[in-house]
Amino acid sequence: MSKHLAELCALLIEATYGGLPARLFTILLQNDRLILPQLTRASKLPLRFVQHGLVVLLQQGLAFYHTNDDGTTFYEANVRYAYDIVRAGKQQQIMTDYYSAQAGNVTSTLLYHGYAGEGELLDARAADDVDKRIAQEQRLARRNSTSNGALSPNGESTNGENGVKVEDTDVVMEDGMSDDADSACKTGNTSMREHSCLKLFTERMVVRQRDEDMMAESNFNALVAKTVLDQEYGGEVKGAKLTKEYNAAVKKRSTEWRDDNQATRQQLHAPRSTGNPLKRGRDDEEQAEAGQSIKRRKGNVGETVSAVKVDGNAKDGSGKDDSPPTWNAFRLNHEKLEVAQRSYYFHQFAARSLGAETASVYLRTLRRIEQKIPRCHDEVIEHPDGDDAEGENDDGPDIDDERLQDTNAYEVGATYESFEVVEPVEDKHTKKVKSEPIDDDATMNGIDEEHVPAKKNKQALDQKRINNIETHMRLLSEDPRKFLTRRDAKYSCDYQTVTRALIQFELDNIILARFGSTAKRVIRILYDKGKLDEKQLGATGLIPQKALRAKLTAMQEAGYVDTQEVPRDNSRQPSRTVYLWFFDQDRVRKLVLNDLYKAMSRLLQRIKVEQEKVHTVIDKAERTDVKGNEEKYLTKAELDALRTWRECEEKLLIQLSRQDDLVALLRDFLPMK
Repeated sequence: MSKHLAELCALLIEATYGGLPARLFTILLQNDRLILPQLTRASKLPLRFVQHGLVVLLQQGLAFYHTNDDGTTFYEANVRYAYDIVRAGKQQQIMTDYYSAQAGNVTSTLLYHGYAGEGELLDARAADDVDKRIAQEQRLARRNSTSNGALSPNGESTNGENGVKVEDTDVVMEDGMSDDADSACKTGNTSMREHSCLKLFTERMVVRQRDEDMMAESNFNALVAKTVLDQEYGGEVKGAKLTKEYNAAVKKRSTEWRDDNQATRQQLHAPRSTGNPLKRGRDDEEQAEAGQSIKRRKGNVGETVSAVKVDGNAKDGSGKDDSPPTWNAFRLNHEKLEVAQRSYYFHQFAARSLGAETASVYLRTLRRIEQKIPRCHDEVIEHPDGDDAEGENDDGPDIDDERLQDTNAYEVGATYESFEVVEPVEDKHTKKVKSEPIDDDATMNGIDEEHVPAKKNKQALDQKRINNIETHMRLLSEDPRKFLTRRDAKYSCDYQTVTRALIQFELDNIILARFGSTAKRVIRILYDKGKLDEKQLGATGLIPQKALRAKLTAMQEAGYVDTQEVPRDNSRQPSRTVYLWFFDQDRVRKLVLNDLYKAMSRLLQRIKVEQEKVHTVIDKAERTDVKGNEEKYLTKAELDALRTWRECEEKLLIQLSRQDDLVALLRDFLPMK
């Protein structure tokens, strides 16, 4: 792992959770995995301090742990979650844009706690409803006070029952709600909050916290392999055919456990597989009070989870449940959030090329597609025939994605004005989508719209909207970057092709800034043509040999291009050798990523240094009596220093966010070879 990435993760943890967790995280990175006594000796801290630091790391998912059969527990750093600290604001914004402000509050709670229970999620969901309920209660109080005419000692009208002070006698409902609707809204707040959280759960933005989520990938793979070997193959596999079947079974079981698909969810809590998953924790208590027996089920990893006893057996009647245990807690699905972040990045790329309106259609199409995509890229792919792939085509769609990503044009176009995706309507006018758009000013079928009946007029408008969407999607499919791929009447997104085009676009900009336009032209030629010698490269790019050689040398020293020696005979003399220049995108991605980690670390250090310069003013401004009244309690010099610091911090954080966007593109959206 890059030392700059380790430094960046330590700085992020220190800025968010303090120096003790950052110190322990750094030690775990340096030593790969340690047991508690080894970690205590390496940190030179008392055991009590180490335990406190480990609690923070485990709570936030910043460290893995695994207990062997002999009871020894190993701890390992989780670099991916440590880096995701820098994306906390983006993740909350994505949830707010996708769902609502209450979903953003749920995200904020999960980011703060690491994982949370049902009550904490519902409280977070209710945070934005508090002010509305207070305002509604005040409006009801004003109406009641107007009817009974009671006055407070200071002459203000009050409610005779609860004594709520009202500043005026205006009884108009600000939101236009009637009394019955207002009362129904208040009585239904709990069910609405549960429905919102349930939507996040069903769309896998929020998932259950499970024991395998706290395992390192190597431990998880070993657990799956051992389970399959013992349960399905009797502890031994012989022969090439049986080994191939065993590997396929391991991949299938690994996908089921990791993705927690429908089959596995039914196994996890078979008696409670239906209904609201947020209520399952309370179901145990209700059944215990009713006298029903509750057993403690043993999972594969040696941990116990609660499950309701039904006839003493599991759902399949075998009395054994081999599924991984699940906690009564929830966490954010970072992999699913990366899929949403990728859609936003593609949307911005399309907006720069094709315009805002076409890009909006593209974003809605990606939103439709991503509902069935669990992560940006996956090494474990379940093929339809159950066989392993012989090779990977980086320029084509993933086999699993190709099966899941198709979406009809009319599915997106049916509600073009609101940009909300609905299921296709099985009407005559939607069964066949015309490819030519209808003029906005033209009449429908030669008939004036005013004289068309309401139902037919609505159908004509729907067809018109569908055709407009079809036009935008055709633009996306005909673009050289292949934002969408058209197959018959359906569209799909080849994520690998679009991602590589977007990566090359960003790399070209970096090379242009560092080496100039000539170097950018050379890189584009090498990326398009492959390996070329110096003479062919100069002739293709119309570049003088002297200038070309200077740029190639500079880029070779930086690691952006390299040469391959091809001898013409066995003597291998330099004069009898052809030197072919080539550009390796994956290699350059790693180089740029390392530079980005280093730049982000320096940005965080710069923020810390600038903050230290004015820490006295910042501490004074953060006092509860001063916050919000800075102009009253701070001097002019302190106000100027505080304003300068906030502007500097904002600029540095914006730059940090832009660097993170590049990291997401170069590292998360496409796997490296």
